[in-house]
Amino acid sequence: MNFTDKSGELIGVTLQDEERVLDIIEEGLRCNEGLSLPIKATRHNAKMFYNIEVRHCIVNQDPVYFFEQGGRVLGFSCCSTSINSAYDMDKKIALGVITVVKKENRKSGIATLLRSKMLQDLKDKKIEYVLCDISLNNSPSILSCDKIAQSMGYNGVEISKRYECRI
Repeated sequence: MNFTDKSGELIGVTLQDEERVLDIIEEGLRCNEGLSLPIKATRHNAKMFYNIEVRHCIVNQDPVYFFEQGGRVLGFSCCSTSINSAYDMDKKIALGVITVVKKENRKSGIATLLRSKMLQDLKDKKIEYVLCDISLNNSPSILSCDKIAQSMGYNGVEISKRYECRI
């Protein structure tokens, strides 16, 4: 995909970008974007999510990207390949961590662009499968993932549903 079509650019995230990552994670938490847990949108929780889920991806040089336009971060996406060194695996897997696009910039192709770049990076790293949680009420994200899989010739299938029971 050509990212100049979106009049912005994909930028690899480094540890020096922590504050900008925290800002976009906190925005994602406000919308419960891409998260399967009802984490409150606080700076503390954004920092915890960064430290537990994102920081090691940056250190590990996994695909972690911003989509920037005019110096402003409009989108962020991150995935992890750490599972392959933590466990004995039959196949090389990446786990989708989070993809967030600022509310006013949704449905503009930014998430598709971020995910497409990440999938290409993972393919280059010889990763065979990507697993991610997508909330059933986030149909644009589901459609985006299906579109990417089809356009890149990948076979994307739903393999599970997360169940919640109020008690």
